[in-house]
Amino acid sequence: MTSNKNTSKPYPEILVHTDRLLSLVAVLCLILGGTLLIIQIWDENFQNWVWKLVGNLGAMIVACMALVGINQMFGRMRGLFTRAIHFVIAFGITACFIVSSLVIWGATETDAALKTIGTIVVLLLVACIGIPISKMASGNNASSGN
Repeated sequence: MTSNKNTSKPYPEILVHTDRLLSLVAVLCLILGGTLLIIQIWDENFQNWVWKLVGNLGAMIVACMALVGINQMFGRMRGLFTRAIHFVIAFGITACFIVSSLVIWGATETDAALKTIGTIVVLLLVACIGIPISKMASGNNASSGN
């Protein structure tokens, strides 16, 4: 009886649909942001809220693409701990988007918000790098999620 350790767990169907939805949202934000920029370039009146909205759309694009990347990284891994970390990282990315939106619209103190975003990003990077490394160190193949 032979076992093939190179076979990976299939990518979950729900994540395929989630990735498509996030990509669609990013493309729509890109189209809307580009359109607003073109209108703003040709408009004689400088509207500050347009630049804020374009910045917010840019933050949404970054958040969507980061979520797709995290799904691709952790989607095939097994285990409750890995799934929990996947959820926490996705929540952290969403929190970064919300805090950055508050900063863009001036609803919060910039220094504290930037420190909050920096802290969340460092924790996310440690989790994203640490989980595959810990899987490899324990002898499990990180790409197959065993």
